[in-house]
Amino acid sequence: MSPNPGVHPGRASATRLLRSVVTAGRRVPLAVVCGLFVGLGACSPAQDLESLRAAAGEGDAQAQFDVGSMAAEGRGVPRDAAEAVRWYRLAAEQGHALAQGRLGLLYAEGRGVRQDDAEAVRWLRLAADQGLAEAQGRLGMMYAAGRGVPRDAVEAVRWMRLAAEQGHAVAQHNLGFADTGGRGVARDDAEAVRWFRLAADQGYPPAQATLGFAYAEGRGVSRDLVAAHTLLSLAAEGVSTADRDAITAARTALEDEMTAEQVARAQANLGVGRVEGRGAP
Repeated sequence: MSPNPGVHPGRASATRLLRSVVTAGRRVPLAVVCGLFVGLGACSPAQDLESLRAAAGEGDAQAQFDVGSMAAEGRGVPRDAAEAVRWYRLAAEQGHALAQGRLGLLYAEGRGVRQDDAEAVRWLRLAADQGLAEAQGRLGMMYAAGRGVPRDAVEAVRWMRLAAEQGHAVAQHNLGFADTGGRGVARDDAEAVRWFRLAADQGYPPAQATLGFAYAEGRGVSRDLVAAHTLLSLAAEGVSTADRDAITAARTALEDEMTAEQVARAQANLGVGRVEGRGAP
C-alpha cells in the first residue's frame, strides 16, 4: 500500500527523482517532466506532445529529434516530411547523431527536401563519425554507388564493416555481397555466408533469401536443400509481392530435387523457427 493514500507509489518515486534533479540545479526540459509521469496518468498524450514541442522550441536537441520523428512517422500528428526535416535539422546542428543520420537519409531519398546526394553524404558522415551504425551502413552504400562521392569500393566496405560489426542487418547483408563479388575486398564466399547468416538470424528477409540461395547452390557452404527450402520460405513471408513470387518459384524448383521427407523436414524447421523466433535454421 502507498504510504500516502491517493498518491501512486510510482508517481512518488518520479517526484523524488525530479526533486533531486531540480535541487542539484540542473535544467529539466518540460518533455522530461511529462515523460516521468505520462505512464502514471498525469499527462495526456496531448499534454505530452505540447510539452515536447515546448522543450523542442527551447532548444532541447532530443525533444527536437522526437518531434521530427513524430512528423516523419505520423505519430500523434499528420505525417509531414518537410516538418520532420525542419526539426531534424535543428537537432542535427547541435550534433545529435540520430538526427544527423535521419536528415542524411531524407536528403538521399528526397523526402521533405530537394534530393541532394552531396548534402546527404555530409550529414551521414557526421553521424557515422559518431558511430551511428545506420549512418555508417548508408554511407557505405553511397560510396558503393558513387552518390555524392566518387565511387570507391574499398571505402564502401570500410563503412559497411563498421556498421555490420555493430549488428546492423542491412550492412551485414551488403558486406556479404561485397565479399561474394570481390568488390573492395578479396572474394570470399565463406565469409559472405557468415555475414548473410548474421543478418538472416535477425530476421532480415533479403538475407534469408540470399543465404537460402547459397545453400541451394553450395556456394560458401555445403549444399543443403532442406536449409535452403526453410530459408526461402522464411524470406517469402517478409518481402514484396514481386520478390515473393520469385522466391516461391525458386523454392518450388528446389522441391523437384527433394524427397518428400526432406520437404517435411524443411516445413518442420520453418514451424520451429516461427515458434522460437529464429531467422535462420
